[in-house]
Amino acid sequence: MRFGYSIKILVFDFGTEMYIWSGKGISTDKKKLATQLATEMWNNGYDYSEYTACPINAARMIGNRNSDSCISPSAKFAKSRPEWCLLAKLTQHVETILFREKFLDWPNVTGVVKTRGRNDNTRQIDGAIIVHPDENDDMWLPNSSSVDFILEGCHLGRGTGCYDNEVILFY
Repeated sequence: MRFGYSIKILVFDFGTEMYIWSGKGISTDKKKLATQLATEMWNNGYDYSEYTACPINAARMIGNRNSDSCISPSAKFAKSRPEWCLLAKLTQHVETILFREKFLDWPNVTGVVKTRGRNDNTRQIDGAIIVHPDENDDMWLPNSSSVDFILEGCHLGRGTGCYDNEVILFY
């Protein structure tokens, strides 16, 4: 089914992001129904009180692990999601990178290039790019050249080795 059309609609709720994914073989009526149901889920807020972590305030919890507020149940549910959260609709084979990168094995068809031959025979060419690491170790050597950053005639330098005499006179 890698290049076929799916007849499924899936809703992925990652807490801060909710996606309505629909296959290319889905009718418009079913897409509208799925959008209504997902919007209702979105508007009902979230409840992570049964879980250790809440994806909505995970950054706050990571920075302050010993705080009592990060383990309190009231921090893990709300009647609405913050306005910075994302609700998006996706179609099969047109997924965003933000969505695809959440899965290790999500098929990426954007690397496939379709070409036409002389007799309108279509064939597929794999457009995947292979990246090889550079074996050059020069980037690990210390930089021996001094850097002098000049902005509007003022020598700003880098670090503590460079200054502008005119600026020092005013202090």
